[in-house]
Amino acid sequence: MLKLVDISFAFGENKLLEQVNLGFVPGEVIWITGPSASGKTTLLNIIATIIPKFIKGDFLGQVSWQGTDLNELKFPQMATILSFLRQQPQQQLFFPTVEQELAFGPENLQKPAAKISEKIGEVCKEMQISKLRQAETAKLSFGQKKMVALASNLMLDAPLLLLDEPAAGISENNLELIRKVIKKLKNEGKIIIIADHQEVWQDLADRIIAMSELRC
Repeated sequence: MLKLVDISFAFGENKLLEQVNLGFVPGEVIWITGPSASGKTTLLNIIATIIPKFIKGDFLGQVSWQGTDLNELKFPQMATILSFLRQQPQQQLFFPTVEQELAFGPENLQKPAAKISEKIGEVCKEMQISKLRQAETAKLSFGQKKMVALASNLMLDAPLLLLDEPAAGISENNLELIRKVIKKLKNEGKIIIIADHQEVWQDLADRIIAMSELRC
């Protein structure tokens, strides 16, 4: 179970969250809704421990996974628990080719090369990007980059997946594919937290949380 306990965060005088308490259980899809600049990304950054590890501010509270404070873990440990699709996929694509990008996470966790190659094939098929396996990441379209970034998250098979504006900048076909993947992950018992102002997630969500209910 993922728990946020007494979470408060502010940039100087700008208080964004105060005394937020939330719990998330396996097999649950949660849609965090609200307009741009309402704090959706801030909330995801807190869950991912980017706040306060890299983005500084006045932070209080605890984010825990099965009783472990996530802020006490290093990022290699976090990779086994949590995956995070950012709004801008180019911010999380660092390698020259798609195959290298997909291999990086499990290589960093010292998975066997044969298992990594097999997993790349499975994920590419699931995300319908097999034809991009040897492609240069820099030459991909925005939508293709987003699908590859999501695929790189799936490579780690983490029990918690954060999606920040996943519907932005992609085709209807790719949106339906992402919805299909989310349903599959839900059936596998994973927690999926979607932050998006678009309403295409309403029928998938087990619970809807409006940022207006959380902000100070």
